[in-house]
Amino acid sequence: MVVSQRQILLKDGTACLLRSPEPEDADKLLQYLKEICGETDNLTRYPDELTQTVEQERQFIQNMAKSRRDAMLAAFVQERLIGNVSLNPVGEAEKLRHRATVGLGVLQKYWGLGLGKRLLETVLALAPSLGYEQVELEVLSSNHRGLALYRRMGFEECGRTPQAFRLRDGGYEDETLMFYRCPPPADPEKSLPADKPL
Repeated sequence: MVVSQRQILLKDGTACLLRSPEPEDADKLLQYLKEICGETDNLTRYPDELTQTVEQERQFIQNMAKSRRDAMLAAFVQERLIGNVSLNPVGEAEKLRHRATVGLGVLQKYWGLGLGKRLLETVLALAPSLGYEQVELEVLSSNHRGLALYRRMGFEECGRTPQAFRLRDGGYEDETLMFYRCPPPADPEKSLPADKPL
């Protein structure tokens, strides 16, 4: 699905463009992923594990745009990709079609400026129109900023996976499982957050 683009202002007054990534953004998206995976242990991969080519990433972006069940939104400041959020089905079997997973990331330099909240608001508003009744995520139990944001957005904790991540330094991290109940479907364009400062 392609999400309509919108301009927002971050809390510090920085102009930020939210839009679905385009095939021409493939290289930017790969560079962003390598940077963000190297900043914290909150994501599932290390930078050197990101081995896809620009062409593979371009194809991935094209497939996302064509999908009726997937959505991805990227945040740009002066052409630099600084954050993204994706919404994907848990599965296509009839018993699973009401569930989606969400993944969110923002470069550390832009933490605390309201971007994560706006990205999450946008995909949660879209979720019912894509047929989802429930959105789920996993977050490291030590990621207190992430946990606080998800709770503020209406996510509830529903479990914990012990030692979900094994780090290269030999340590382990637990993972907290959370879910969000979607409201009934509405017109997706009317239900998107207003274009106002965060």
